[in-house]
Amino acid sequence: MKKNLLALFTFAFAGSVFVSADEWNSIGQGIYYEDLMPALDATIEIGQHWTVDIEENARVKGLYRFIPYHRYSPIAEYLEGPDDTYMIVHAENPDKVWIEDFEPYPDYGIFSFSQMCAETGWDVSTEYKYGTLSDGCISFPDRSVATVDIMSEEQGWINTTVNGLFKIYLPGAGAVTDDYALYISYGYCGADNRVPVSLTLGGDVAAVKYLLTKGLVEEVDADYLSKVASEGITAEGSEIVAQPQSRGVHTLVIVTLDAAGAPRASKTAYVYGSDDEEGEWESLGMTWYNESFVAGYYEEIPELELNVEIQKHKSVAGFYRLVNPYAGHPFCTSIGHKGHNHYIYIHAEDPKCVYIENSPIGTDFGYGEGRVTSTVANLLDSGMSMAEIKATGVEFGTFEDGVIEFRNWGLWYGERDYFDGDWTSTGEHFRVTVPSGGMSGIDGVSDTDNVTPEYFNLQGLRLQDKPGAGVFIEKRSGESRKVIIK
Repeated sequence: MKKNLLALFTFAFAGSVFVSADEWNSIGQGIYYEDLMPALDATIEIGQHWTVDIEENARVKGLYRFIPYHRYSPIAEYLEGPDDTYMIVHAENPDKVWIEDFEPYPDYGIFSFSQMCAETGWDVSTEYKYGTLSDGCISFPDRSVATVDIMSEEQGWINTTVNGLFKIYLPGAGAVTDDYALYISYGYCGADNRVPVSLTLGGDVAAVKYLLTKGLVEEVDADYLSKVASEGITAEGSEIVAQPQSRGVHTLVIVTLDAAGAPRASKTAYVYGSDDEEGEWESLGMTWYNESFVAGYYEEIPELELNVEIQKHKSVAGFYRLVNPYAGHPFCTSIGHKGHNHYIYIHAEDPKCVYIENSPIGTDFGYGEGRVTSTVANLLDSGMSMAEIKATGVEFGTFEDGVIEFRNWGLWYGERDYFDGDWTSTGEHFRVTVPSGGMSGIDGVSDTDNVTPEYFNLQGLRLQDKPGAGVFIEKRSGESRKVIIK
């Protein structure tokens, strides 16, 4: 199979008409039957179909376009992100229908689909295969579309649409059957410990039930879904409000039910209970936090020393937390919720076995809310004991000479809207100085005046030169203090 690039170039400039973005008219919702991706990944279910918004060109009758992998499509769910690439279908001649080359998810750079016909530049030796339009259904014969074989060294073309199911129903010509789809949108935490979860449901869903469980549910299998269907809370309307009753991660499992009450589709979400517990914590003032969670996640964001408030637990020695640690970070949008702050919880009760709790941190670097955890915390949330965890040899942090740090790995960071918040190993060089004697790291005055000081604003950002008038933080010989410059 060969594509003739010269023929494609000639066709593009000889037979095509430039169409501006505003020359398309919506004609309603149609049904798209997917048969492209299964040839590349055997785990993608064959025969999936869903609604798409179809537009027709204002000047060319029979020229259609739609976005197949929108946010409410199974492929977007499988690839953990939507795509906004249009599929353009030429049905001007109902007996000779063809699609323009289709390259969804361009940032991935691995998907390229081309119908084998003259219009897309295929060599005359190729067996051309066109689709047809009849009674509002555009259908294509099997093996009519080729894709690049990304798994071979040659990167040659192989057949897709091998199941003969590739088709599009125009508005009014077909309907989605057995549509029990479930799509959700949510944040990690919410005001007053109420976490709203919006639901988008398929047309055949008879009811929705959900179950909220403290900790991590490791295996959401058929038995667990049956438990949710029988014991869960019935959702009313298009929104669930999860209400965690204690601090930490909770697993929310949601299922759609058919008319017989059997579970059909499901989603798992992780939401967090938050509690300031003001009477249980004592402030130690301000300290320095070497940020490496985000710096290890984004290549373009450097490690920063942030000036943050640190608190200690009144009754648990060695238990600390950083208060709204990213409020002064220059590269993020700080997220605030009525009724609680955001924290990084640090367990240093055993100085040789330090770990960080699983918690949201009130940040948005462009891909939704951020959260942090440690390998140890995830194992604890899964039900393992500390003795069992220590026996596995996982990475812990240390607390020595007033400094908490993770010299290697063992920490994780995730963002809600990037691959559904999946964890990425990061956090190397995490470091926090714990003020001695309950004093703030910016309250102690150093008498080593012969050392050139560094200056920071009150958000903890380092300044290039000694600032003008105002209140700043002066760091000299490892100690810091607030100074007023007139």
